[in-house]
Amino acid sequence: NQDVNIADQHLTLKRTKNTKDRLVPFTNSLASVCTDYLKHRNALRVEELNQPDKPFFISLIGDRCSNANIERWFRRVLIKAKIPINSNGNGPRLHDIRHSFSCHSFMKLVNDGMNLYCSWPYLSTYLGHQSLRASEQYIRLTQQLHPELIRDAEKMYIDILPNILDNTNHTL
Repeated sequence: NQDVNIADQHLTLKRTKNTKDRLVPFTNSLASVCTDYLKHRNALRVEELNQPDKPFFISLIGDRCSNANIERWFRRVLIKAKIPINSNGNGPRLHDIRHSFSCHSFMKLVNDGMNLYCSWPYLSTYLGHQSLRASEQYIRLTQQLHPELIRDAEKMYIDILPNILDNTNHTL
């Protein structure tokens, strides 16, 4: 409970990647969903739900949600959203949301006019990475899926360096 701050709209993530703690902001819509969740959660007849050290997300009997239960709910969401799961049970994983979020966030920064490489440190910090290299996979994936971002970046810098012709009038 103490790690979810709905009023200031941020989560405190503890002992995450590289055993670091960090604050992660969230949107008005997630704040609204969390507020609704609390109304339903607090209607359960479970003692001490609102203690700071108690889990925010709980099972119907008041226990901390297990990883297996979270995975089952995620599968239900995939089925309801008609997102295919392979016959062998493989399909999108919960962790894939992080990758998808990272690529979409990076694209949004670029589409909002930020320089492709100036926005990289923002994404890297938000993800809790200690270096830009750790975020490189998201940059590569975004570039592969959206090569127009690279073309647009090249257009922005076309006049920074002048064309230099060699003695045969070919651009170097």
